[in-house]
Amino acid sequence: MENSQTKGWGIRDSEGAEVWDARPAVIEPGVKSWVKLLFYPKKFALYQYMKKGLPERARVLDVGAGTGAALIEMKKLFPKIGKAVGLDVVQLEVDIANSRFEEYGVEASARIYDGINIPFDDNYFDVIHTSDVLGHVENVPAWLRELHRVLKPGGRLVMFSESQLG
Repeated sequence: MENSQTKGWGIRDSEGAEVWDARPAVIEPGVKSWVKLLFYPKKFALYQYMKKGLPERARVLDVGAGTGAALIEMKKLFPKIGKAVGLDVVQLEVDIANSRFEEYGVEASARIYDGINIPFDDNYFDVIHTSDVLGHVENVPAWLRELHRVLKPGGRLVMFSESQLG
């Protein structure tokens, strides 16, 4: 990974792709973290919606997980989360996410996927989180069908997008 010659917001991999290298905004549970999240209104709103009815040992999927910052925050804020998995289409981000989970002491995993086909059984996840991904999806109807397929009935899709579709 080389930080030089980027546009200033990410890092460049060996093929020249620039990826966002985000760190978590909060890294501990409690009221102070929720107050800090007020300075991140998008995250605050998504996490507030996510926590309603979150079951014990919830299975959470972050689609477009990037370097894992949101999953780290979720695992710190919501002790009810059991399995936490991130998917991304960029191998460099998956590698960084897995090392960040270890760095922050978070039990989670990230893996590569093709951008459409989610490698899990039907009705597997209690919550699917995805933020700023929809605008990058080539086949939106197929992608949304996959999200629906792996989300349990009554589960929560927690999504934010700044795209025209969003």
